[in-house]
Amino acid sequence: MTAASSHTEPVENTSAGSVVRPSQIYGVAAVQYWDAGWTGVLPLPPRLKKLPPAGYTGYRATEPSRADIQAWIEDRPDGNVALHMPDTVIGIDVDAYADKTGAQTIAEAQRRWGPLPATWFSSSRTDGSGISFYRVPAGTHLASVIKFADLGLGHIEIIQASHRYAVVSPSIHPSGARYEWRTPDGSPARTLPSPQDFPLLPEEWIDALQRSPEPADTHPDADPVALVDGSMSDRVCRALAKALEQLSGVESRHDAMCRNTLAVARLAEQGEPGINDAAEIFRGRFVAAVVGDGSRTEAEAHAEFARAWESALGKVTRNPTPPQIEVVDSAIVQLADRRRALEVKTVDFPVGDGSEVVVAEAIAERGLGTYMIDGGSFIHDEPDGVTSLWGAGDRSLWSDGEALIVCGPQGVGKTTLGSNVLAALIGNSPGQVLGLPVRPVDHVLYLAMDRPRQAARALRRQLGHYDRDHLAKRMTFWKGPPPHDLAKNTAMLTALAEAAGADVVIVDSLKDAAIGLSDDEVGAGWNRARQALLASGRNILELHHIKKISGDKKPDIADVYGSTWITSGAGSVVLLNGNPGDAVVRFHHVKQPVEELGPWMLLHEQETGRMDVHGQIDLVVEAARSGGITVLDAARLLFEKEKVTANEKEKARRRLAALVRDGRLTERSIDSRGTITYFAITHQQVAS
Repeated sequence: MTAASSHTEPVENTSAGSVVRPSQIYGVAAVQYWDAGWTGVLPLPPRLKKLPPAGYTGYRATEPSRADIQAWIEDRPDGNVALHMPDTVIGIDVDAYADKTGAQTIAEAQRRWGPLPATWFSSSRTDGSGISFYRVPAGTHLASVIKFADLGLGHIEIIQASHRYAVVSPSIHPSGARYEWRTPDGSPARTLPSPQDFPLLPEEWIDALQRSPEPADTHPDADPVALVDGSMSDRVCRALAKALEQLSGVESRHDAMCRNTLAVARLAEQGEPGINDAAEIFRGRFVAAVVGDGSRTEAEAHAEFARAWESALGKVTRNPTPPQIEVVDSAIVQLADRRRALEVKTVDFPVGDGSEVVVAEAIAERGLGTYMIDGGSFIHDEPDGVTSLWGAGDRSLWSDGEALIVCGPQGVGKTTLGSNVLAALIGNSPGQVLGLPVRPVDHVLYLAMDRPRQAARALRRQLGHYDRDHLAKRMTFWKGPPPHDLAKNTAMLTALAEAAGADVVIVDSLKDAAIGLSDDEVGAGWNRARQALLASGRNILELHHIKKISGDKKPDIADVYGSTWITSGAGSVVLLNGNPGDAVVRFHHVKQPVEELGPWMLLHEQETGRMDVHGQIDLVVEAARSGGITVLDAARLLFEKEKVTANEKEKARRRLAALVRDGRLTERSIDSRGTITYFAITHQQVAS
């Protein structure tokens, strides 16, 4: 009796309340899940989260029969339990442990797309990590991850029929923890959920995450792709570099590997040489990465890569690249037809994407000399001082011929401030924004790439009082993603402006204009596109994001997201900071054409869409009120602190000196130490 008792297996309770021995986890639970309405009940090795039966997961997965499941029960009764999602169910898998950002990502997603309804939840952890389940319409295909790369947030995957599976109770995690179900009210479940028990995923979430399904095979019987020998071509080298970089990103290494094997396979299908070398290098790096983090054995990693590579070659074989159709050119021509014929006056240098043809033809026709300026004209023809689109004299936020970037986190009013400036740009007479004049222009091209519907609603508050004819005459919109990555095809930005007949281009937002902005090559490519546009005599306003700022840290130019080339090539950079929806946000002018303006508090009137300076320090008023102020007094007022830096004192001195030049202040030394005191011009008698 004692001996028998000492060898009794420990038992685990399932969420359904039954008692299951570790040797019978799959053997008992598979029947329970089948009876609850789940058909894709798959076995995994004991205490593992990987290695389901081949062919029963993924986009073209085979649906197991009851006989298949019975065979697994007999052969693998001690396995963990995995659920391959039916077509009508998805899971939102949040990783919120260690340095994973899933908790912040799901909060940001709910802020953008609305709250999620309470639902069933599966996890082996107690830190908020786990999978929440929702129903979706049959045939729905969503993105495989949720991430906000501009904010450095990710670590959420979408479990769906085409992507992954869910490990569920009574499985045992490799750490020894047991998976459990929790009901929508957060209590431990006593029964297993049915696929029909989950609430519907809100439509806003479906719209935000929806993607097109994989195309049906167009050439199912095509011959396998032939791999071309030789050294790797430039295109293959770039694809390999991108693939290796993405192995260390915020997404899963499996997803990065699968996506990039498909990209390399597509180049194989297009006849590029060096594919074998690229695939082997990528294989080696992937194996080293996943073996190094302990998630796979070397044999498992090689097998995983081999399956992905074989699948990728099969996909490109069955769905070859269609004949090239000049969709981009036709889109631009259609845009130009509404304004004027397309005539590219500014020519970019070759970037390997087709624009070199335009360059070669232009140089052959005109010669390089036509693009050059003699020294006398370059030195002497530029006007003295700064000519501004937004500002006057030394108080300039947007200098003519230089880019302005307005940055900030989500929801603090970047688009609103941009729409305030836009309303003044298309006005019939000069207007003001934040107390500074804005010079009207003939025509504006607005690249509404980031949530164009939301941008339209925001712009309507500022521009809705104009009639249709005025708006049609003064503005053109590009809705949605650009026709090319504008950092790679650096001539395209100017071509779009030419097609629209635009004097000013507003980019909303920069993350949608170019992919991979943290890469210096991409940042330099975007700056090149921007400088080509400026060289054509146009101006540009860019809306962009900042990195996450902790605590009360004062934002500075290093907080702008992406490569340093983004800000290096701009003439003026403005940072807005605050929390989403704040009525008052902080304004910092971190790069200036001339004088630094602010810092200011901006009052955001939600109903009208106006932004105004709130509680601005007027040094003339302060000088009049106090009977004169010193540089130190002014610095303390402007920067709202008692102990100011030498740099802040110098900025205050420049501000006071400008007011003296404008005739609003006068300066006198009134003590033995030679301290300069500034007086309002109407209070000169105080100094006499």
